[in-house]
Formats: sequence, C-alpha cells, structure tokens
Amino acid sequence: MSLSQSSQLIIPNLPGFKSHEFKSGPKKKFFELVGGLSIMKYEEPQYSGPSLIEESSVLSIGSTSLMNKSKRLTSAEQVNVKLTFQAYYEEGENSRTEKIKIRKCIITYFLEDNSIQIVERPQINSGLQQGTLIKRSVIMKPDGQHYSPLDFHLGDELLIYGKRYRLVDCDQGTRTYIRKLQGVIESPSLNIPSDPYEETRPEMRSNEFSYEKFKYKKNANSKYQESALGIAVDNSGRAGFINYGNMKLNFLCIWDNTEMLYGDMMEFSLAYSLGDDSLEIFQVPSYNSGRDETFSRLLKKAKLPRSIGTHILSGDDPVESVYYKWTDLYIGMELPVYGRTLRIVDCDEATRAFYKANGYELGPSIKPPKIAPIEFTKRETPLVAGMTIGVESSEPKKRNGENRQITFTAKLLSGGPDDVDRRFVITFYDIDDTLIILEPPIRNSGFVGGTFLARMKIKKENGDYISETDFYIGCDIRILKHRFFILDADVGTLKYMDANSHKFTRSNFYHIIKKLRGFLFADALNGNLNQYFQEVEERVPGVVTKSGLMKVFRQYDILNNYDENLISEHEVHTLLFKTQDKNLLSKYSDIIQEIIESSGRFH
Repeated sequence: MSLSQSSQLIIPNLPGFKSHEFKSGPKKKFFELVGGLSIMKYEEPQYSGPSLIEESSVLSIGSTSLMNKSKRLTSAEQVNVKLTFQAYYEEGENSRTEKIKIRKCIITYFLEDNSIQIVERPQINSGLQQGTLIKRSVIMKPDGQHYSPLDFHLGDELLIYGKRYRLVDCDQGTRTYIRKLQGVIESPSLNIPSDPYEETRPEMRSNEFSYEKFKYKKNANSKYQESALGIAVDNSGRAGFINYGNMKLNFLCIWDNTEMLYGDMMEFSLAYSLGDDSLEIFQVPSYNSGRDETFSRLLKKAKLPRSIGTHILSGDDPVESVYYKWTDLYIGMELPVYGRTLRIVDCDEATRAFYKANGYELGPSIKPPKIAPIEFTKRETPLVAGMTIGVESSEPKKRNGENRQITFTAKLLSGGPDDVDRRFVITFYDIDDTLIILEPPIRNSGFVGGTFLARMKIKKENGDYISETDFYIGCDIRILKHRFFILDADVGTLKYMDANSHKFTRSNFYHIIKKLRGFLFADALNGNLNQYFQEVEERVPGVVTKSGLMKVFRQYDILNNYDENLISEHEVHTLLFKTQDKNLLSKYSDIIQEIIESSGRFH
C-alpha cells in the first residue's frame, strides 16, 4: 500500500486537510472459482485520486502553479458564471455646451450560452433613455463569429450594432477567471474620459431638490431634542394662522369676455384665506347656461403673484415674486389671474365687517351690466305671382385677413439654465389678435414639448393688446410672465410683411435703403463698400449671406434691433429676401447700386 493510501486511512480529518472520496466505477472481482470453490483474490487497490501530500497538505497550499489549474470549465460549472466589464462609448451631441457625450455602461458576458447584455446605469434628470441598452442575446462580430471570452481585454473596443464600446475595468471574479482560462494577468483599470456635462452638473444642481432625502424618515424625537438645545421651531410663516385661524374673505367677481367671438360674462367667487394669504376662485353656475359644471374651479388654492420674479441669464440677482395681500383687494378692482382680468363687484357682510374693523373701506357694491337677450325675428317669405319663393342660402363672406397668420421661431430669455436651448413657434392670428405658442419636441432635451400657451389674447404692460406689428426678427417681447427673443420667420410671413410694408416699416426695402444711404453713400461711391463685401464672401463670389451682411454693418456700427434710426436684424432679412434671384442667392452689387441710385425694380 502506498504512502498516500495509508495516510488516507490513518490520518483523521484534521484542520487543513481535505477528505477525498474514491471515484465510482465498475466493481472489481475479489473472488474466483478454483476447482469449484470460491477463493478470495487479493489485489492491491489502485487509488486514482490526487495525492494527499500534493493537494491536501497544509505545506502544499499555494505551491501549485496556475497553469496546472487553468483547465476549461465544464458545461455544468459554466451555468452560473458570468463576466462583468465596465465600458463606455461616445455619442455626438447638438448642444451649445457639449459636443461629445460619454455614455457609461456595464457589459455582462454569460458563459452558459455566450450571450451579452449591456446596461447603462440611470442618472437623475439626465434627459436620456437609459437602462437596458441591449437585451441578453448572442451578438455576432463583424466577421460573422459570435463573441467569446477571448475577445474581452481591457483597452479593446467592441463593435456592437454600430457603436464602439471601450472596455476600461472588470470585477475581481472576472480577473480570476481570465487568469485561469488564459494564464494572463489582466492590465490595470483604465480611466474614462471626462464628460463636460457631468463636470458642470453639480453646480447646476446646487439649488435643486435632493432626491437622496426624498424618502428620509426623520426621528419624531428630533424636534424635541433640537428645542432642548435651544434651536426653536421656525413659526415665521404661521403668524397668519395664529391671528386669524381659518377665517376667509369672500368676494364676487365678474369676467367680461363679450368682446371675443362667442364670448360671455361669467361670475366667479373668490375666497381669500387670511391664514396663509392664498386665494381660491370658483365659477358661479348660472341657470341654463349650457356650461359643464364638473370643472368649475378657475384657480386652486395658492398665492396669486402680483409681480412674477424672473431669473434672466445676465449675471444679475434673481427678482423675487410679490404676492397679493388682503390689503390690496377692494370693490371695483381689476384683478389679473393668469391671462384673465376679473373685476371685484361685491362681498359678503363678514368681509365688510372685517375691513371696517381694520380701518379699510371697500366701497359700495357694483351691479354688473345685464346682457341684452338675442331677439329672434321671423323672416317672411315674399310671394310673387302666386308662387312661394324660398330664401336662397349663401355662404358667409370671409373677413379680410381671416385666414392670415404670421409665424415666428423664438427662444426663451427668462428661465433657468436648462431653458437656454429650448425653441418655440409663435403664431399670431389677425382675425382676432390672438396668439398661440408651441414647443417642438426634441429628443433627450428633458422637455415633453407640445402646447406651451393656448390660443388667447395677451395684454402688454401698458394695457393694450399685442398686435401683429409688435413682432419682428430680433425683438424682445414679453408674453405674460415670459420673455421671448424672435429668431426667424417663415417665408409666408416675410411675404405678408413685404406686401403690407406700410404697416411693417422694417419690411420696406426702400425705407431701409434710405437709411443706408445716409451711412454708406460715400463708401459705395469710392468702392470701399464693395471691398468690405468681398472680404465677407463665403463660397459663391458676388453673393452675400446674412452673417456677412451683419459683419459689414457691424463695421459701421449701425446694427441695432431697438433703434429705429439704425438697421435691425429684421431689416437684414428684408434686404436679403428682396434681392434673391431664382437660385435664392443675394448679390451685394444690387444693394450697392440701390444705395448709389434707386432703380425702383424692387418695389
């Protein structure tokens, strides 16, 4: 009997030793028939297992080479084995602040069926479609073979469905498997290139809501402990509730919308809560009005801003909003409520008593004017020669400009840093002086898009309604609480403004030429202006673009959007639009010739 076999029999299961069982196999014959008798056949058993001293001894731990252990795993052992790598790929961005987006992901390779799964870890408020990028499936290489573990090395690039994934790191289990499988020690972790958006994101989120504390459960005893340390609870916003409790002031308001098509006069009840200075406005249903009473609330309980603060990206301090107080309300007041102007006409007796006790007079009640009912008259059918002649129906005549609308593209001046790249489409309707603002949806922008402002009439700061002449390219216009900068107009709008140049002076070609003649006439004669235009040529000789024309006007310091005596950006569009040929090219020689002497061919 060998030493290993004897040791296996006599050495107990001490710490540091492994117990080995003999492998199963065919049973051996220990008896044989000799002369009709069964005689035992002695044969020394052969032990096919590993040596106890080589494998199980404490002296042999760590002495076995890695190459002897680098055998391929069986199919049963590969069932739950997977390789995990960290990778990234680059994606182009059409943004003002970043050109390339670094997308970090985790690539998992399953040895069971040679399948691959790619997952991108979601980030808060990223505006990207993150999560599982590629579901678990067998992916082929460009040469037609499927990916194997031998294709995964740190620093290599994997081409998967048109994207190049660069491997930068892997977990410890993956490193151990690669070392045993290939006998190669994997290279150290690589660095992921810096993402400019992630570098600026912490500064942008400094004042945002902290999602980590959203489900944070504070100990109920913490307020008591804070008070014991001298940190009192802030009750600055509870003074109104302590003084007035749940007391409310009730007013009756009227919204007169009869100047609009199918307009009506509607009554609303206004409830002012003295505890938190909030308002709530409901519609007062009238008998047989035909209106749905399901959604009768005009304004949910909230503070009504008197002046809305804005955060303009100009480096100035943000302007805080100012809200209406009960001291600002009185009978006869016109109260603007987000595009609607409500007039306060009456209040209840408790409200009058409250104002009188505090030294305020509300004034007498105002009776709303009654709308005259529509009188229906019966039309008589004339009789001619004993025959009845019916009244022929005719289509109503269209009003002038009923289907006319002008459309502009604009950007938002008021708002936060995330609103810089947003674009809007403003459409103005001449038939009723209303406008609508739409936001085209943009992929991965973080904004859904759609209707930004429903169609309605908007008042300016001086109380007049916004008209079509208030819009031009390069203007800064305020619509409710938002400020927009007009970037461009469509071709139909430019043609309409050119046909009505008596109203739109910035679309009057010869009015613009007259202003240019006062600044550029001398240089147009001596050839200096022609030399300036040659310097700003881009591709086609003799042709000027918008950027080139604006560069020339900036050299003379005559480009200004708000001074009517200078040249605005809209007038630059007019010059290019009027001098275009059939190939939509504008020659600067025509502009120079008109400055020297008007030909009249651009009327």
